Amino acid sequence: MEKLRLNDHRRYPRTKVQWSGVIKYRDHIIEVTTVDISVQGIMVESSFKVKTNQHAMLMLNCNFNNKKAVLYAKTRVKQIRVSQYKFNLILIFEEISPKFRNFIDNFVSASQNF
Repeated sequence: MEKLRLNDHRRYPRTKVQWSGVIKYRDHIIEVTTVDISVQGIMVESSFKVKTNQHAMLMLNCNFNNKKAVLYAKTRVKQIRVSQYKFNLILIFEEISPKFRNFIDNFVSASQNF
């Protein structure tokens, strides 16, 4: 019997990655590290808890195939999960440039092939 892949049932496949960045939430600048990413959104790890359904601006330092980019996106906090001493924030991209969406799509597609 063939093993089911975790992402087979997802509309937007995601992949694990560790990129550093910050989110601007209200008057706070919060350091985050990515857990995983898809073209729809991103999960980041933070030591600061935020509220769901709030907007946050994301700035992320990306590195893929020796290409470095700084991704900027307007996000909405969809869900918060507690993970030991940190919070996993699930952010949905609300405004992101087509160039960055394509960058993420290429990254996820390349990662799925490994």
